[in-house]
Amino acid sequence: MKDMGLRVPKGLNVISIVLLLITNSVLFGQRPEDFIMSDAEYEVINSVFSRESEPISKKQITKLYFRTDFDKGWLIYFNTKNRHLMYDKRAILGLMSDEEIETLLTDKVIRVFSKSIIDLVPYELESSKLNYPHLTKSFDGAKDLRKKVFRISKPIIVDDLAIMRYITLTSSTVFILQKIKKWEIVYSFDEWYIMY
Repeated sequence: MKDMGLRVPKGLNVISIVLLLITNSVLFGQRPEDFIMSDAEYEVINSVFSRESEPISKKQITKLYFRTDFDKGWLIYFNTKNRHLMYDKRAILGLMSDEEIETLLTDKVIRVFSKSIIDLVPYELESSKLNYPHLTKSFDGAKDLRKKVFRISKPIIVDDLAIMRYITLTSSTVFILQKIKKWEIVYSFDEWYIMY
């Protein structure tokens, strides 16, 4: 009896593989440098590292890692069940009290912040848009750890509010900013204080 199975020409298999690879690279092949941050997001970064708000003095910071951090661990503070973790007199810098910031962060704003943290991906920072920090391509070498390289999240902006997180070897701080005339830090807390 003759085999009646479907035979696929050899060339078709190669074409299928090539098309699959091209489709995959188009859909999923974006590199971090393909993502571009807005001017408003750079304004938030510059506000956190500015001399006026002074959460960080020039002596404290030497370098900023060249790519944004996309860790999702800080999502815990931006959900309705655990919001209280950032309050309870944990502010280390800010213009607002716990009660004022709690009123400012409505459920709607918290939901948008939460979704945006989940969707974070790495972005390459442009040194020309930063006021002070020098960019480095390493953050975990022995020299970098001694010199305190900062890693930051991409700022998340909702209307006139923004959040941003930075991480060093010895701290992890979340900033809440509000745009009044310019971006100002209205509240911040160190995640390490919450652990203890």
